Parts: sequence; C-alpha cells; structure tokens
Amino acid sequence: MIIHKHVEDIYKATDRKDEIYKIENGMYIRDVELDLGIGEEIIIGHISDLHFNYCNKQDFEENDPVLMSTYKNRVWLAGGETAFLADKCYEFFSEADQVILNGDTLDFLSYGAMEIMQREIWDKHPDTLATLGGHEFARNMQGEVPDTSPWEYKANKLKEFWPHDIFYFSRVIKEKVMVIGLLNDCARFYEGQKEKLESDITLAREKGLKILIFAHEPIASHLEKYRNYAIDDILFKGDASGFPIDFRNRFAGKTASDP
Repeated sequence: MIIHKHVEDIYKATDRKDEIYKIENGMYIRDVELDLGIGEEIIIGHISDLHFNYCNKQDFEENDPVLMSTYKNRVWLAGGETAFLADKCYEFFSEADQVILNGDTLDFLSYGAMEIMQREIWDKHPDTLATLGGHEFARNMQGEVPDTSPWEYKANKLKEFWPHDIFYFSRVIKEKVMVIGLLNDCARFYEGQKEKLESDITLAREKGLKILIFAHEPIASHLEKYRNYAIDDILFKGDASGFPIDFRNRFAGKTASDP
C-alpha cells in the first residue's frame, strides 16, 4: 500500500488508483488513498514479502542439518537476491512518514537472512516497523530434513534480533493516526495481543486517533466471490496464469479458527 500523491511526478506513472502497476525502476506499486478525515496527508510505505534467502559463514560453521538441507534445495531468490529491492523501496518511500514491512522479510530463519535484514533495513532505516510472517519461523524451506526445533526456540532467536516487540507494536504518527502491527503467522494470534489492542483502542478514542492495523496473514472475507480468487488476477489483471486461493475461508478468522 502506498499513500503517495505525487508518484506521477517522480516516476511518470499513470494515475491508476487502487490498481497495481509497474514503475520505471521495476517495482510493482499500488496506490491506496484513504480519507480518514484528519485534515492532512500522511504517507505510509507498505512493503511485504522481501524473502531474504541467504546463508552466511556462521550458518555454514554451525552446519545445522535442517538449514543446510534448506540451503541446498531452496533455490528461489537464493543468495540474497532480493536485497537490492529494499533500497528501491526505501528510495521510493523517501518522503513517507512511516515505512512498515508486513511480514516474510526473511525467507527462512538463518543468520544470513538476518544479516541482510540488519544491513539493509535496521542499520539504514531504524525507524522501520516490521511485522512477522510464517517464513520468519521456518527453517525447513523445501528441505529434506524435518525441523524439530520448538517454536519457542525460534521465537527467542527472533526476539533477540528484532529491535521492537515481535508480537505487537503501535506508534502514533503526527498525533493523527495510530499504526498497529500484529504477529499472526499461520493465521493465529497470541497471548497478550488482545489486551494491548484494547488499551490502544481506548487511547485512540480518548485522543481522537484513527487506527490502521497491519498483519501478514489476510483476514478471511467470508464472501462467496472470493472462494477461488487467482492471485495473479490481483497482480496482473489476468495477464499471467494464476493459482486459485480461497480468500473466502482461509487465513485468520476462517470458519475452523480457534475462537
């Protein structure tokens, strides 16, 4: 999502509100304008799914069988291929009031992937807020060795690396808008998030703030028209063959979800 009124002036892009289009540096962009009734423009840069796929010297020295099998078999975006995209994104969002990474920044949990994220995100853009997706907790990614490490072990590694709370964050922008990030990997939420959300909603009501919530997993729509929705129809308007995804009853809030 991009709230950016002068994208045309920068990249000579055509004015296609609420559609996805490609700009000169190769990025795919979607402009979304929300009238929040706050009396001024706030620009939020929304980036998702960078999928840093990389193993470094520390990974090879540790020689974990699960990770080494992933390294061997996970060829998609291998070698940290997408690291350069971060610079493109942040160049585009140079005037943003806030940049939010919305999950799957790491393709799998490795020292190499965290090294790229540290170098390209936290060191250069420390004010970034970042939710987590399911990939941050993955170690076996198309590998042949099952990952038997406890979820808590992986969560603790991520807590040590992440500069802010991995489960919940909130920040007020220009005393007008509160952005909230929730960890909901694998379409589930976690203990303590509800209470923090309730507290922030109370604060927002007291101060007259609008709230925007960011989470990696979509919310199930429960609308029949989204039963078999091809993802490429969203991205490329039917120009590429897509695969159907059930946005009606998949992800967070699906019928079978735990209450």
